[in-house]
Amino acid sequence: MDTELSARLAAVRKEHAFSQEQLAEKMGLSRQAVSKWERGESAPDTQNLIALAKLYGMSLDELLGAEAPAHTEEVYEEPPVLAETPVPAQTKKEERIARRAGRRQALADGRAARAAQPLLYPGAHRVWKLVPVWLIVPVLYFALGFMAGAWHPTWVLFLLLPVYFGELFALNARTRKEFYVRQPVFFASVFLFVLLGVVFGAWRFAWVLLVAAPVYHWVVRGRFSERR
Repeated sequence: MDTELSARLAAVRKEHAFSQEQLAEKMGLSRQAVSKWERGESAPDTQNLIALAKLYGMSLDELLGAEAPAHTEEVYEEPPVLAETPVPAQTKKEERIARRAGRRQALADGRAARAAQPLLYPGAHRVWKLVPVWLIVPVLYFALGFMAGAWHPTWVLFLLLPVYFGELFALNARTRKEFYVRQPVFFASVFLFVLLGVVFGAWRFAWVLLVAAPVYHWVVRGRFSERR
């Protein structure tokens, strides 16, 4: 592209107090396209030149720095409506990055708002944390195993660990819905199922306990959805 033309385009834009972003917005182009014109890396086509002249209120010759003949009066028609300029790939990438940043900010705001809420049962949560079930269970298991040879069925005690940590997670809730939904009903039903089956041989009847978890969550979710 002619360096004189690129310098002329930049000078006219500055005369009319437009930034590259403002000019690009009025032209329906990207700022990079305007910047390339003024750096001499590309040239505006005829339609864009006509649109620029119309925007600045001057003739095409004046825009290009040429003197028009005295007897000639140029008449410009309204430029045709151009098809929507496709968004450059770089702009689409920036939009995706902005959307991701917005989602991350929304998640961070949600976590901050949740952290600002007090625990629903702070006392119970504090007491539950003080009980070292994670230590009591293995100590009791090995003690009964070595002292009484009761390795079976005392291994069932280890199924209490997910129940303990599940209840600790539930007591960390800030709302009633969160508390009820977090209850470790599934782990508790598995523990009771295995306990009754191993100790009493009640496998044929204890399987009913496994249905408790989905029924419980169905009832809880239905109850709180009705309140909305």
